[in-house]
Amino acid sequence: MKKMIAATAVALIAATGANALTYATAVDWDGDAQGFVTGATPFTPADMGANGDPDRGDARNALGAEDGVFLSLAINGVDVAVFTFDDQTFAGIEATVFEVTFSCAGGVGVGADGLCTAFPETAELWVGETYTEGSGDISGFTKVADIPNGNAVTGASFLVATSFKYLAVKNGSTHSLTDGFDLDAVSVAPVPLPAGLVLLGTALAGLGLASRRKAA
Repeated sequence: MKKMIAATAVALIAATGANALTYATAVDWDGDAQGFVTGATPFTPADMGANGDPDRGDARNALGAEDGVFLSLAINGVDVAVFTFDDQTFAGIEATVFEVTFSCAGGVGVGADGLCTAFPETAELWVGETYTEGSGDISGFTKVADIPNGNAVTGASFLVATSFKYLAVKNGSTHSLTDGFDLDAVSVAPVPLPAGLVLLGTALAGLGLASRRKAA
């Protein structure tokens, strides 16, 4: 019993410290036929011009932290970007998607439905454990959620309970012109424990320590 209490406390405390944020390190967008690409984008937010601008078709724009440089998912008439995170596999984790819609900068102009009122766009979040590079085929993936762009301009987060190695963002049915969902960044992070559970872990750790001292 004492060993079980101590082990439970250690597990709880370890979980509270595991809060590192991980951004996608490689992306396979079915609009460029390159397969997975990595590396930093050479563009800046000022380069993200009018719809159809070729700079919006660089898949690397969707890698790394959110920076205002984005990949327009539908710019070449295709709509799926598949991400990996240093080939890690996750489960029970929070995924966050960041989008750029200029009229919703700072989260203003967002309707009750989570869409930017001037330029409403959506995407879909999918996850899977296997994927054929360059295919854009996510038919074996599991859909997690729909993503309104108004929520995503400041980061739309979703709990992903199932195990996955690949995370896909697919252009949704609601989009403006041929530009589509402008994908800035994707990240994953462990789900933080509720404060009450953290306190329970601390109490259990103290109980375990007291038990060991008494036994000594």
